[in-house]
Amino acid sequence: RPGGALVISTPNWESIERRLFGAQWIAIDAPRHLYHFAPSVIRRMLEQCGLCVETLEARAPVTSLASNLLRWGGRIFRMMHPSNQGGPEATCGGVAARDLSPWKQTAIRSVHLMATPINALFNWLDRGADLIAVARKET
Repeated sequence: RPGGALVISTPNWESIERRLFGAQWIAIDAPRHLYHFAPSVIRRMLEQCGLCVETLEARAPVTSLASNLLRWGGRIFRMMHPSNQGGPEATCGGVAARDLSPWKQTAIRSVHLMATPINALFNWLDRGADLIAVARKET
Protein backbone atom coordinates (compact mmCIF):
# COMPACT_ATOMS: atom_id res chain seq x y z
CA ARG A 1 0.00 0.00 0.00
CA PRO A 2 1.12 3.57 -0.47
CA GLY A 3 2.99 4.66 2.64
CA GLY A 4 3.21 1.09 3.90
CA ALA A 5 6.33 -0.55 5.26
CA LEU A 6 7.88 -4.00 4.94
CA VAL A 7 9.09 -5.32 8.29
CA ILE A 8 11.31 -8.40 8.38
CA SER A 9 12.61 -10.37 11.34
CA THR A 10 15.03 -13.19 10.61
CA PRO A 11 17.93 -14.95 12.35
CA ASN A 12 21.25 -13.08 12.03
CA TRP A 13 23.95 -15.26 10.48
CA GLU A 14 26.61 -12.86 11.78
CA SER A 15 25.39 -13.07 15.38
CA ILE A 16 27.68 -13.89 18.28
CA GLU A 17 25.32 -16.70 19.26
CA ARG A 18 25.68 -18.40 15.89
CA ARG A 19 29.45 -18.22 16.23
CA LEU A 20 29.33 -19.58 19.80
CA PHE A 21 26.90 -22.43 19.23
CA GLY A 22 27.70 -23.33 15.61
CA ALA A 23 25.55 -26.15 14.26
CA GLN A 24 23.71 -26.29 17.62
CA TRP A 25 22.49 -22.68 17.32
CA ILE A 26 18.78 -22.69 18.10
CA ALA A 27 17.94 -20.62 14.98
CA ILE A 28 19.16 -23.42 12.71
CA ASP A 29 15.63 -24.69 12.79
CA ALA A 30 14.53 -26.31 9.55
CA PRO A 31 11.93 -26.25 8.14
CA ARG A 32 11.04 -22.89 9.74
CA HIS A 33 14.39 -21.33 8.79
CA LEU A 34 15.52 -22.59 5.42
CA TYR A 35 17.90 -19.69 4.78
CA HIS A 36 19.99 -17.47 7.02
CA PHE A 37 21.13 -13.96 6.18
CA ALA A 38 23.80 -11.47 7.13
CA PRO A 39 22.78 -7.82 7.50
CA SER A 40 24.60 -6.82 4.30
CA VAL A 41 22.65 -9.45 2.32
CA ILE A 42 19.26 -8.31 3.66
CA ARG A 43 20.12 -4.69 2.86
CA ARG A 44 21.24 -5.55 -0.68
CA MET A 45 18.15 -7.68 -1.38
CA LEU A 46 15.77 -4.98 -0.15
CA GLU A 47 17.53 -2.30 -2.20
CA GLN A 48 17.49 -4.51 -5.31
CA CYS A 49 13.71 -4.73 -4.86
CA GLY A 50 13.46 -0.94 -4.97
CA LEU A 51 13.02 -0.50 -1.23
CA CYS A 52 14.73 2.07 0.96
CA VAL A 53 16.00 0.54 4.20
CA GLU A 54 14.97 2.75 7.11
CA THR A 55 16.16 0.48 9.92
CA LEU A 56 18.39 -2.58 10.02
CA GLU A 57 19.31 -3.77 13.50
CA ALA A 58 20.78 -6.94 14.93
CA ARG A 59 19.00 -7.40 18.26
CA ALA A 60 19.38 -10.14 20.84
CA PRO A 61 15.89 -11.31 21.78
CA VAL A 62 15.29 -11.84 25.47
CA THR A 63 14.97 -15.62 25.20
CA SER A 64 17.46 -16.50 22.47
CA LEU A 65 20.72 -16.80 24.42
CA ALA A 66 18.95 -18.37 27.39
CA SER A 67 17.30 -20.93 25.10
CA ASN A 68 20.66 -21.82 23.57
CA LEU A 69 22.25 -22.18 27.02
CA LEU A 70 19.37 -24.28 28.33
CA ARG A 71 19.51 -26.56 25.27
CA TRP A 72 23.28 -26.95 25.70
CA GLY A 73 22.89 -27.58 29.43
CA GLY A 74 20.14 -30.12 28.79
CA ARG A 75 22.39 -32.09 26.48
CA ILE A 76 25.15 -32.18 29.06
CA PHE A 77 22.67 -33.24 31.75
CA ARG A 78 21.35 -36.08 29.57
CA MET A 79 24.89 -37.25 28.81
CA MET A 80 25.59 -37.36 32.55
CA HIS A 81 22.24 -39.02 33.32
CA PRO A 82 21.38 -41.40 30.45
CA SER A 83 18.23 -42.54 32.25
CA ASN A 84 16.77 -39.03 31.76
CA GLN A 85 15.75 -39.31 28.12
CA GLY A 86 13.34 -36.43 27.52
CA GLY A 87 12.03 -35.00 24.29
CA PRO A 88 13.43 -32.02 22.39
CA GLU A 89 15.33 -29.72 24.72
CA ALA A 90 13.86 -26.52 23.33
CA THR A 91 10.40 -27.55 24.55
CA CYS A 92 11.59 -29.03 27.86
CA GLY A 93 10.66 -32.48 26.62
CA GLY A 94 7.24 -31.29 25.54
CA VAL A 95 6.33 -30.53 29.17
CA ALA A 96 4.44 -27.32 29.86
CA ALA A 97 6.23 -24.88 32.16
CA ARG A 98 3.55 -25.33 34.82
CA ASP A 99 4.40 -29.07 34.95
CA LEU A 100 8.13 -28.54 35.56
CA SER A 101 9.50 -29.05 39.04
CA PRO A 102 10.09 -25.90 41.10
CA TRP A 103 13.84 -26.56 40.84
CA LYS A 104 13.72 -26.62 37.02
CA GLN A 105 11.54 -23.50 36.92
CA THR A 106 14.05 -21.68 39.15
CA ALA A 107 16.97 -22.86 37.02
CA ILE A 108 15.28 -21.65 33.82
CA ARG A 109 14.48 -18.25 35.35
CA SER A 110 18.06 -17.94 36.61
CA VAL A 111 19.50 -18.62 33.17
CA HIS A 112 17.19 -16.01 31.63
CA LEU A 113 18.21 -13.46 34.27
CA MET A 114 21.91 -14.21 33.75
CA ALA A 115 21.57 -13.86 29.97
CA THR A 116 19.98 -10.38 30.15
CA PRO A 117 23.21 -8.33 30.51
CA ILE A 118 24.93 -10.51 27.91
CA ASN A 119 22.05 -9.81 25.50
CA ALA A 120 22.53 -6.09 26.19
CA LEU A 121 26.22 -6.43 25.26
CA PHE A 122 25.35 -8.30 22.04
CA ASN A 123 22.90 -5.49 21.18
CA TRP A 124 25.51 -2.83 21.89
CA LEU A 125 27.92 -4.65 19.53
CA ASP A 126 25.11 -4.91 16.92
CA ARG A 127 25.58 -8.69 16.84
CA GLY A 128 22.27 -9.93 18.27
CA ALA A 129 20.67 -13.16 17.09
CA ASP A 130 17.80 -11.50 15.20
CA LEU A 131 17.85 -9.08 12.28
CA ILE A 132 15.03 -6.60 12.17
CA ALA A 133 14.62 -4.56 8.99
CA VAL A 134 12.09 -1.88 8.12
CA ALA A 135 11.94 -0.76 4.49
CA ARG A 136 9.63 1.35 2.35
CA LYS A 137 9.20 1.81 -1.36
CA GLU A 138 11.51 4.49 -2.72
CA THR A 139 9.61 7.61 -3.75
